[in-house]
Amino acid sequence: MRSVLCGERDEVMTANQPVAPDAATAHIPYLWTEPRSPSGAALVAGATIASGRIRLLLFYGESAHLQFWQAADTVTGQHLAITVVDPENELPTGTVDAILSRTARLRGIDSPSVATVIDVGRDYCGGVVVSEWIRGATLKEVANTNPSPIGVADAVLSLAEATEAGHRAGLTLSVDHPARIRVSVDGRAVLAFPGTLPDATPPDDLRGIGAVMCALLVNRWPFESKAVQQDWHITATDAQGRIQEPAAANPRIPFLVSSTAAALVRDGENIRSAKTITTLLREASADAKNSAGPGPGRERPALPPPGHYAAFGNFGPAERADYARRQLLKTCLGTAAAVVLVLLITFATTISDVVGTFDTQAGMNGDKLGLHPSVPPPGPSLVAANPAPVKVLKASVFSPGGAPDNPGSAGLATDGDPATAWSTDTYFDPEPFPKFKDGVGLLLQLAEPTTLSAVTVDLNSSGTVVQIRAASNATPAKVGDTTELSPPAALQPGHHVIPVTSSAATTFVLFWIGTLGTTGGRSHADISELTVQSAVQLR
Repeated sequence: MRSVLCGERDEVMTANQPVAPDAATAHIPYLWTEPRSPSGAALVAGATIASGRIRLLLFYGESAHLQFWQAADTVTGQHLAITVVDPENELPTGTVDAILSRTARLRGIDSPSVATVIDVGRDYCGGVVVSEWIRGATLKEVANTNPSPIGVADAVLSLAEATEAGHRAGLTLSVDHPARIRVSVDGRAVLAFPGTLPDATPPDDLRGIGAVMCALLVNRWPFESKAVQQDWHITATDAQGRIQEPAAANPRIPFLVSSTAAALVRDGENIRSAKTITTLLREASADAKNSAGPGPGRERPALPPPGHYAAFGNFGPAERADYARRQLLKTCLGTAAAVVLVLLITFATTISDVVGTFDTQAGMNGDKLGLHPSVPPPGPSLVAANPAPVKVLKASVFSPGGAPDNPGSAGLATDGDPATAWSTDTYFDPEPFPKFKDGVGLLLQLAEPTTLSAVTVDLNSSGTVVQIRAASNATPAKVGDTTELSPPAALQPGHHVIPVTSSAATTFVLFWIGTLGTTGGRSHADISELTVQSAVQLR
């Protein structure tokens, strides 16, 4: 418990003291003291700030240069969330001002998963962020109840949506500490104590969302921190030294939920936007609802009455038995369909062999009847020159509707070295396009408008569907802004020649992946060589 009071205490206020039901707390800049250095003394429950308007009640935790408090408006009785910035008086004034300024901009995010920022200011104890109080439970209290994995996905989805909206607006949330997060009474994970640090970045927010998922799934926080270790155990690591997937600790966690959480907290695991997180979590929730059969939609789990910790509905033995029966039925139906298909193919082959024994050619000889001259008339001689490879000046990643896949290595697909390759991201969904984005491709710039005969490609994935298209400039906004040069073709690992059916000349050639195949069982492809061939010249 804090032992030294920052600022002076006002009159004693007890929990039972009645308060007038006035209007809710509003913008209160006139209550802040003149900006000056904080005292550096520790805060305690019962201290008042904002000229006595706000009284601190409960301490909820702290991170670097921030403290999180529940407080009350002494005039209206409204409960508030208070983030105290730099209570130790260690940061430069400009840094504190930057934190308050960036946090105030979060008012532009209209989401129930970000506590509304009511006001920011300076007081005796440092910078202060005043936000609405989120009724519900702490992240640790909910994690202790062992919530269901799909309940976790639903809870974190709203936070991911808020993060996506913030990133689109150029804002970061600083989802970096478990004490910042509360689970609301309607089952949403909420940034309850806003306070955006100057060095916070969007990738930090994504890692924070993954950490929140891990905390709820396995009751462990994946990142080491002295403040965090007081309440949380650190997530274990696997044989490669990476943070362990939640499913390794709890096999009942669905693959999509576990792999999403693991990818977010591991560096370089190809989830680069909050939009991807929302897509994955919606897919996981939809899969769970579909496997549960027809019935009313799944509702967000509600928190119990005050005095009890929050709990999410878990799947019991009856649900697991029902799921096993459905899986067995699917297996039986699939086997029966395969048998019928084999019988149909065998029947068709037999009929083809029987019909093929008859001569379908006419018995008359056209030459003998004088219908065809014995010597064809002379005609022009057409000599085809071999198609020539076209030099590619530049290769760039074209990724409408999403972040580009490994843009820095696009040129490796056209460098003439089969040992190097451009790689797509590794997606955790078997059909990532168009769920996450329309597709992905390589946009090749040629030296001049050229009529093409073919494009050759070497790749290692199975089932990838590609198409050759032409763009009018180097920056098409969407795939609809390009024109088709070849029909879609499904490719297997190896070398392929894709004929170009259009005679139109183009300077910008798009190698478009509309359906991503698999490599080693994962949605991924490596393009080691990509060459462009000019059209045949007749002379």
